[in-house]
Amino acid sequence: MTGIEVGATRLPGVGWRYDIPLARGMRLLVLVEDRGRRHLVLADEHGNEESWLSVPMTEEQSLAVAALLTGAQVNVVYRDSDGDAGRLVSLPDTLVESVLVTESSAIRGLPPSVVTDRLAGQAELLGVVCDETPQILEDDPNRPLQVGDRVVLAARRTHRADVLAALNDAATGS
Repeated sequence: MTGIEVGATRLPGVGWRYDIPLARGMRLLVLVEDRGRRHLVLADEHGNEESWLSVPMTEEQSLAVAALLTGAQVNVVYRDSDGDAGRLVSLPDTLVESVLVTESSAIRGLPPSVVTDRLAGQAELLGVVCDETPQILEDDPNRPLQVGDRVVLAARRTHRADVLAALNDAATGS
C-alpha cells in the first residue's frame, strides 16, 4: 500500500476511525466499534456530515467485504493424525471467521502456538488482530492472547461448531 496514507484515530469509548482518501475530494471512513460493529462511510470533504452515506455492517458482512476487496482465496492445509501436511486445497465450503477473545474465553492468555494445537487440524489460525499494535496482524507467536484480540481462522463450515467450542469452552481441554 505505497502512496496511500491511512489515518487512524482512537475514539475513546467508541472504537477506531480509519480514514482513506479517495478521488474527487471523497474519503472512505471505516469505523470499528470496540463492541464489534463496523460502519463504512462515504464522506465528501466539502460537504457536512449530514450528506455522508453511512452503512452499518455485521461482522460477517465486514469479513466478506474484506475478502472481496483483497481478492482473498482461502487455502487450508489439512494435517493427518501424524501431523503430516496434506495437499494444499482451495475449498468452496471453507470459511474465514474471526473470534473475539473475551474474559471467559478458554484461549485467553494462551499463545497462538497453543491455540493451533487446540484446533487439532480442524482449522488454521491465520492471524491475530490486536487494536493495541500498529500492524494489522499481531506477529509475535509467543504473545499471549488478550481480551479484545480477534483470532482469525479458516475452517470448513462443517467444523465451525467444533472449532468455536474448542476456542470458547474451557472444559474441552483440547
